[in-house]
Amino acid sequence: MYKERINRTELTILKILLDDVNSITTMAKTLGLSKSYISESVTHLSMMGFIEVQRFGNTTALHIAQTPLGNELSRLMREESIMNHYRLMGGSRLKILPLVLEPGCTAREICKRTGLSPRAVQGILGGWRQMGIAVLEAITYTLNARHEAVISFVERYAEHRSLVHLKERFTDGTIVWQGRDEYIFSIGRSISDPEFRPAAYSRLAELGRDIISRNEYYHHSPLPSDISEAEALIQAMKLDMHESRVRRLLLQSLARVRREDLASFSRKYGIAKEVEAALDG
Repeated sequence: MYKERINRTELTILKILLDDVNSITTMAKTLGLSKSYISESVTHLSMMGFIEVQRFGNTTALHIAQTPLGNELSRLMREESIMNHYRLMGGSRLKILPLVLEPGCTAREICKRTGLSPRAVQGILGGWRQMGIAVLEAITYTLNARHEAVISFVERYAEHRSLVHLKERFTDGTIVWQGRDEYIFSIGRSISDPEFRPAAYSRLAELGRDIISRNEYYHHSPLPSDISEAEALIQAMKLDMHESRVRRLLLQSLARVRREDLASFSRKYGIAKEVEAALDG
């Protein structure tokens, strides 16, 4: 996995590329830095999905990536041009940003999920609140809905980060759900990896429930733990809202799992109304 940090020089490179295509040689001269250092920075930014590198013989052309992530990065830096972009995403802030997407996260949860110290996390969150980027409700931090460009960029970045993480391990896997720093992927074979736990249909089958699927499904989270039956049911319903077998298992599960747990997971996966209707129907 690439180093999930961005420094001031790399941010400066992005700002320069915002207005024009450039080369490593020209960039080194503009910034007064060595070509080797610029080359390392370019490699890092490329791995993060922010820029693309095209080679024409001995010439290297650099530009902001023409991808959903690159487009949202360009939009953010143009629409929020007076924002201190380093205080938004510099240093280790990119590790935290996806966690303050809706429904948000507490400072303590952020520390557990990122491995950062409480002091570092509180410093970053406090800075975002001063900038108006994040809001605090009770003990939960979320991105300010008024900063739409920031939210769109973070959503695309979280998707890219998950995809890179998956493809480094399983090139034949396909992400079927992604949320903040978690994702579920499908694959046409069984795998054994402590970073990934059986999810959705695979977890239900593992629990002895009467359900079969062509593909296997696995869940990745920075806090790995076995998926409960309640969460597996909601995951399966998220993947196929009209699957009658899942709806039948959902109703049968009420004898074993708490309705409150089903409701909680349905909110996490964005299908609260659908689950409530299925349980009442």
